[in-house]
Amino acid sequence: MKIQDVSRQLGMTTRSIRYYEERGLLGTISKEDNGYRLFREEDVERLRLIGWLRELGMSIEDIHNCLDEAVAGDMAAIRVHMMRRRKAFVEEIVQLKMLIQQMDQLIHIPENTEGTWLAMKLEQAAEQAKRVDKVRNSWEDKWDFDSLAKQYDRKVKDVEHKHTPTCEQQGHAQSDVHDHSEGSNHGCGHSHKHGHSHDQGHSHHHGHSHGHGHDHSHGPVNYSEALQRASELANIEPGHRGLDLGIGTGNLSSYCLSKGAIMTGVDQSEQMIERCREKWPSVRLLLGNMMALPVVNETFDFVVTSFALHHMTEEQQQIALQEIDQVVVQGSRVVLVDLMFEDEAHRQAYYADVLQSGREDQIEKMSKVDYPNRAKLLDWLKSNGYEAEMEQLDAMTSIVYAIKQR
Repeated sequence: MKIQDVSRQLGMTTRSIRYYEERGLLGTISKEDNGYRLFREEDVERLRLIGWLRELGMSIEDIHNCLDEAVAGDMAAIRVHMMRRRKAFVEEIVQLKMLIQQMDQLIHIPENTEGTWLAMKLEQAAEQAKRVDKVRNSWEDKWDFDSLAKQYDRKVKDVEHKHTPTCEQQGHAQSDVHDHSEGSNHGCGHSHKHGHSHDQGHSHHHGHSHGHGHDHSHGPVNYSEALQRASELANIEPGHRGLDLGIGTGNLSSYCLSKGAIMTGVDQSEQMIERCREKWPSVRLLLGNMMALPVVNETFDFVVTSFALHHMTEEQQQIALQEIDQVVVQGSRVVLVDLMFEDEAHRQAYYADVLQSGREDQIEKMSKVDYPNRAKLLDWLKSNGYEAEMEQLDAMTSIVYAIKQR
C-alpha cells in the first residue's frame, strides 16, 4: 500500500506519516525500485495506533517508549504514560479554574471604580495566581517514594513484629522506610500542654470520656489503630464513594473497603500506585497530588488522608484543603489523620526538644516534614462551612474530622 492510500484510509496526512517514520515509530519501510514507500498491513495498524495515542495527547517520546507493547495489547505498559498525561491535563484544568475565579472577581468590579484601585486589584489577582501556581509546583518528593513502594509494606510488618509501632514512627517511616526500629520517638513520650486548648472545638479522645477544650492524650497509639479509627469517623455505609489522598499502598483504603466503600485513590508515586493496584484491584487509582486533584466533575461521600499532609508545607496544606472542598457536597465527611501540633507554641516546643537532643537523624527528618497545625486546620474547616472536631490519639497523633454543612 502506498503512502497516499494509507493517508486516505487513516485520515492522516502524508506529512504526518513521514514525520512518524523519521522519528523511528514505524521501523523500516520497504521501498519500490522507483523509491515509493510500500506499507504493510502491520505498518498501517501501527500508524492507526500512533494516531489514536496522539489524539489522546501523548507525546512522541512517550509513544516511542510504549508502542511495541501497545501493539501487542499490553495495557499495563502504556497505563503509566496515560496516567502522566491525565495528570498534566488535570493540572492545566486546575490552573484554568483558578484563573477563571480570578477573572470572575475582576469582571464584577463596578464600572465606576477608580483607576488606581482597579490597578491594585488587577495586580493582587495576578500576584495571587502566580503565588498559588508557584506553591503548587514547588512540591518535591524528598523521600523518593517510588523506590520505597515494593518494600514499604514489608518494612511496616518488620517494625510491627519487632514492637508495636507508634504513629510517629510510622509517620516518619513513610519518608525513610521505617527507620525508627530502635524505638526513638520524640514527642510521643510526653505532651506539651498550655493550660487550655487552642482548637476552639471538642477534643474527643477515643476510649476515654469526651472532653471540651482539654488535652487528655493517651499513651502512644498503634498505626493500624489510627487508620481503623479514621475509617470509623468517616461514617461509611455500603456504596459510599470515598477518596483517599496519598493512598500509598492502600492501607487506609483497606479499612474503607471492608465497610463497603467504593474507593478512588490518588498518589504522586507511580510505583506506590502499582503496588496498591496489586493489593487492591477494585480501587480506582489516579496519578496526581493533593494540590491539583485529578478528578473532574466528581464529588465524594467522604475524603480521607493518612500521614500525607506533613509531606507538604503549611501553605501547600491550605491549597490541599481548598482542593478537597471542591470535591465534597453537603453532608460529605472529611477525615485527616496525621502527626499534628496542637498550635504554634507546641510546634516551637517540639522543635526545641529535637534540637536539644542533638540527634542528627531526628534533625534531618524534621527538615523534610511540616506537621500540620491542628488549630489552623480546624479554623479553616469551620470558616469554610464545616462542622469540625478533633480526636487526639496520643501526644502527637490527631484526627481532624468534619462534615460539610454548606
